[in-house]
Amino acid sequence: MRDKFGVPVHIVGEQELTDMGIEDLNLVKAFIRNGEIYINRAIANGADAFHEYAHLFLGAMKAD
Repeated sequence: MRDKFGVPVHIVGEQELTDMGIEDLNLVKAFIRNGEIYINRAIANGADAFHEYAHLFLGAMKAD
C-alpha cells in the first residue's frame, strides 16, 4: 500500500520508538506523525496498519 498511495510507512522497533519519545512501548501499536505511518514491529498487525491508513483517508475526505 505504501507504493500505491505514496504514504511513507516505517516499521520500527523499541530503540526507534524510544528515540521518538514513545514511553509505553507495549501500548503503542501504530501511529501517524507528520503524515507518515509508524508501525511497532513488536506488537502491531495488519489491522493496525490499515487503521492508520484509514485515518489519513478519512481526514482527506473531510478536507474536501
